[in-house]
Amino acid sequence: IGTAILPRLSRDAMEANTEALQRGLREGVELVLIWVLPAIAGLLVLGRPIIGFLFGHGAFGALAVEDTYRALAGYLVGLWGYALLHIFTRAFHALGLLQLPPLILGLSVWVNVVLDLALVGIWGVFGLSLATGISGCVGGVLAGVLLWRRIPGWLPGRGIFFRLFGTALMAGIVYGLDRYVGVHLGEFGRVSLGVILGVIVYLPFAGRHSIRVALRGFFSGTG
Repeated sequence: IGTAILPRLSRDAMEANTEALQRGLREGVELVLIWVLPAIAGLLVLGRPIIGFLFGHGAFGALAVEDTYRALAGYLVGLWGYALLHIFTRAFHALGLLQLPPLILGLSVWVNVVLDLALVGIWGVFGLSLATGISGCVGGVLAGVLLWRRIPGWLPGRGIFFRLFGTALMAGIVYGLDRYVGVHLGEFGRVSLGVILGVIVYLPFAGRHSIRVALRGFFSGTG
């Protein structure tokens, strides 16, 4: 997504087209939230069977699967923040504000280190991953605030609540089916059923435009 919108942001910044910059940023933020939030929800719901299917063999037993899932959950707390920071960093570059991204990243690292020291003694590995997740939230929010001071008016529209409802609906349906049906299918069956069902439920909420832009960004980044 960041790859797809960067040329547009750079062009609009060179032309000093504030309204176009606002639209581009709004679209980028909406696309990030549209795709990252359901990914977070899906991994929280299906994280255990995914980890169990991929790694739960031999000496990597149930306890290791649970510890790995807890670490994953901590990282997921900040995934949306890191995703937004990815977009905002490109906006800063397009605007020529090259000094801000390193400062924001430096502050995020400082927050991460402080929280590592505070939380590792309480929750162990989960505390370390949670510290990383929280630092991602701090970086994303701080970058958004600083960018808003330069270019206000790019917050997502009301349509994002429609996607949030779709995310919650998808997560609830997948969780319920996994809880009462998937446990009888084995880990591969649980993952397959959950992913297929999640895609079917959520795609109508994503919208065709969001799908096209995400695919364009993906193929631009891998081409």
